[in-house]
Amino acid sequence: MEWRVDEGDYRFDVIPSTTVLSHPLVEKKSRKKKEDEENEKKEEIEEEEIFHPLGDSHSIFHDEESPKKRKGEPDTGPLKNTLKSEAITPTHEIVLPNFEGWNKMRSRMMSEKTGRNMMGGKARLRLDLLEDVSGLKKMNVSNEEEYVNEMGLMRETLLYAWKNNKRIESLKLIVEMVSSLSSLGSSPSFYPVQFALVSQVLDTFGGLVYERLLNMANQDRVSRREGNLPSSFTSNQISESVKVVAKNWFIKSSDIPDAFSRLYVTISITKCQRFFDSSSLNGQWMNLCTLCCSITNPIVAAFTRAYLSKEAMYSDPSDRSVHWKLVNDWMQNLKPVQERVVSPALEWLLSCVSYQCSSREDLAPLWEYSTHSNKRRLFLLPFLRALPPSYLATHIIEATKIVCNPSCSPSGSELKALITPLITQSSSQQNRALVLRSVWRSTMKLESTIEFVEAASVLPSLVATHFTIDEMSSLCKSIYGRLSGDPSPFQSFISNSLLTFAQSAPSLISSLITLDVFHSLLSLLIDPFESSRCSASILSSFVSHHGIGSVRDRVQSNQLLYLCSLLKQSSRMDEDDSSHNLLIISTVDRVSLSDGESVLEWLLSIRAKMSMREQVIVHVVNHASALVSRISSNQGREKGSLKLTRSTLAFIHITIPSIIDPTNRLICIERGLQAALSVAALPQAEALARLALETLAEVPSIPSVLPSLLTILILIPDSTDRQPLAFINALLNIIDRQEWKGREGELMESLTLVLDGLSALTLKTLPARMANSWSNDELYGGSEELRESIRELSGGIIDRLSSLSTSRPQDSHSFIFHLVVRCEPTEWSIKVVSSLLKSLGFTIPVKPQLNALVRVIRSREEWRRHIQV
Repeated sequence: MEWRVDEGDYRFDVIPSTTVLSHPLVEKKSRKKKEDEENEKKEEIEEEEIFHPLGDSHSIFHDEESPKKRKGEPDTGPLKNTLKSEAITPTHEIVLPNFEGWNKMRSRMMSEKTGRNMMGGKARLRLDLLEDVSGLKKMNVSNEEEYVNEMGLMRETLLYAWKNNKRIESLKLIVEMVSSLSSLGSSPSFYPVQFALVSQVLDTFGGLVYERLLNMANQDRVSRREGNLPSSFTSNQISESVKVVAKNWFIKSSDIPDAFSRLYVTISITKCQRFFDSSSLNGQWMNLCTLCCSITNPIVAAFTRAYLSKEAMYSDPSDRSVHWKLVNDWMQNLKPVQERVVSPALEWLLSCVSYQCSSREDLAPLWEYSTHSNKRRLFLLPFLRALPPSYLATHIIEATKIVCNPSCSPSGSELKALITPLITQSSSQQNRALVLRSVWRSTMKLESTIEFVEAASVLPSLVATHFTIDEMSSLCKSIYGRLSGDPSPFQSFISNSLLTFAQSAPSLISSLITLDVFHSLLSLLIDPFESSRCSASILSSFVSHHGIGSVRDRVQSNQLLYLCSLLKQSSRMDEDDSSHNLLIISTVDRVSLSDGESVLEWLLSIRAKMSMREQVIVHVVNHASALVSRISSNQGREKGSLKLTRSTLAFIHITIPSIIDPTNRLICIERGLQAALSVAALPQAEALARLALETLAEVPSIPSVLPSLLTILILIPDSTDRQPLAFINALLNIIDRQEWKGREGELMESLTLVLDGLSALTLKTLPARMANSWSNDELYGGSEELRESIRELSGGIIDRLSSLSTSRPQDSHSFIFHLVVRCEPTEWSIKVVSSLLKSLGFTIPVKPQLNALVRVIRSREEWRRHIQV
């Protein structure tokens, strides 16, 4: 067909009986079609003589060979589908204050996927996808996943076609796609998803048309030095050339043979009427509202009305007449329909009607509809969900009378929608209490457990936020009584309820966890994931709102331990336990019981329930060591302190071997040794010392742990029935039995550390000792037997170090330090130090790695006289 540019008068009167365009739902003969034989030219907006918006002049409904194939251009191949990775956002969605936008509503529609085969036989969709922007590729789509994929590909195809000025292919693709909405197929429940996907692409098309006209108008104004159009522009500010292009979009949409597709395309571009006749825009919306009544299928009609309402809402949010007409038309011509399927569409319509309303009179017809027996089932739930939360909270008593009417049977969703605004919106406590009683009474009467769970899902948040521990206890009892028979299908609900109590009422959590019914409700969590999630969140909330040592009640401590054990049992073996371990440790730190026996019992319980949690066991041993030190500092004031001390040390000795990591085990032994020495428990100290030496053989790096261990070993007094320095001898035996091949440097460092420890024993008084325990310097200080033992051991170590230093002078730094700091400059020691320094390459100026050695020698006058550095 030849492109028409109609120069007639396009002004429209604002009366419903005057149609702005050709009637979209009236079938008519196609206009004469003929192919345009001229080569396609790239359309430039600046060329004022080209007004046709499609960029071509042949019929959009006549299949023809691809222009690229005619030109011999290579095929571009299939387009990438990005639907799964990119959100499709309408070009012109306006964010309105205190209003849930279309994107959120569409997301809820998308969540209704059924996961079943969608079509079969005649209902099978035929989607025409562009293979190379102009050729159509026929594809059959038999399930929902394929449909989602193909809709994403269609949008990419549309954008690609538009970018390459293929307006005909763009419109043709939209027409083919929209036609799929005219029937339900074999799965009506999938229709909301189908509508959401198609409307996304249709929004993209409408946005592209609007954006193009807006750019043309702005460029035209800029060329006249008038600046860009204001956001609230009218057609009086648009040039004639842009008006003609805008009108031709509507003329072209009237050429669409399929009445249903013609209606949708017209709705998507009606906002563009602002460019040529903004005063008649409301009249056009009203005409389109009337046309929706011609759609016989109630589900298809519902979503068509929703789409029309969306376009009108974003065109003029202050004009609610369009939405009122759509709602009234629907309610006056009500047909049997699946309420759940059309609920999103009706909810959107009602949200547009109620936008910025404040009084009951503003929505009086809607309140009346909600009380009609033949409309309540369809109307009430979308009505409650659509009302602004502040509006519903203001009129909550009237809404409660309607929902909880004894003559009606409210659904769980209706009860949930009624109570939700009271959680965040302001209302009197008297109203909240009245609504809570009415809602809970109706909830308990629900026969279906699923309906019960739906209604009760928001009650924990309301009760925890605005009521006391008594109401929380009553709610827990009711939930437990209803679900205790078969809790497995409702694990998420139980977990969320408990979490809400803990997180919404942190000041009451310490009282909450002591309730027997709270414990009973926890016992219903049999799903490991929900059990782990719930216990972790409750413990996190508790730890966040309670300081270290703040829990002094044994009942609370036991409940906390139960939560910790629940967290431990429900954690998967492949799960990273570090965060859970830290949470358990933090919880243990919150407990500070008054008497030592209770503390030991508490620690015994933790060890029994936290086996295989090494970080927790290490922390428990540290707590036990601290308990012994506390007993020591109280100097016997603890009841039965001697027995308690022995029991605690025995607990430490029994618990330590369960620690797998040898370094962690050795650290715990050292703390236990200090605790034993602090109360002069020498038999227990000797037992722990032997355990320490056994563990030392397993430590991967002995020099790293030897300093702290030696500090304690030299404090342990030698028994009179054994040779002096028995533990030092045992330590040397452990070192001798190790395999040091390739690790000679570590061996030298270890021997030097032992040598330093022996040097400390030669002092008349040790630099540190335990207050309540004897030490070797007090028992044997200055005795010839002890001095002889020290000389014998030291001599043997020095001989070994001298031999090792000769073969490995690069590892002899620590040995030189020891000789200079601990020994007098004798002929032998001066010779050894001088030889080692020479082997290390000592020169002037001094190498940086030898600076420390040089500073030590220079600081010792007796050595400085013999060695010139």
